[in-house]
Amino acid sequence: MIYLDEIGELPLAPQAKLLHVLQDFRFSRVGGVTPIDVNARVINATNRQLEEAMARGDFREDLYYRLECFPHILMQSVDVQVPDQFEKAFAAMMQARANALLVTADGTHQLRQAWFVDFAARRRLPALYHLREYAEAGGLMSYGASVTDNYRRAAAYVDKILRGRSPLTCPLSSRQSSS
Repeated sequence: MIYLDEIGELPLAPQAKLLHVLQDFRFSRVGGVTPIDVNARVINATNRQLEEAMARGDFREDLYYRLECFPHILMQSVDVQVPDQFEKAFAAMMQARANALLVTADGTHQLRQAWFVDFAARRRLPALYHLREYAEAGGLMSYGASVTDNYRRAAAYVDKILRGRSPLTCPLSSRQSSS
């Protein structure tokens, strides 16, 4: 599955490339010469009105109509400043007939992890979470890293640096334990 998040934010130049992939279901890697076939379902999401973006010249009309062939999601943002507002905000969301839930990595959300998982489960609402810990707590799926793993990797880097290793020689992409 290809999930195109915030498709309305995509600048015009990459829109042409995306249109090409969506029409032919093929692409080539940067510097590559061999086309690669894509066998995937496409879902796109945005919180912007793409019709207005087309009228302003910020969104390609041909891409808009190509995306209309695929399932799409209109994102509804629920602004919650303090934890006491969750119940009221999410009741309004359900009254607006929301059919899915996307939870970001906001600190306020992390404090209510169990509440989000329970909310989605009680309403049989598919939910996508930014952090892996939500999925581990019973949520449907996550698309982000584990906070715990990130802290462990950071501690390994700090340990290496405190033992005299130069920060410039610490590989950032390695998941190796400290040596």
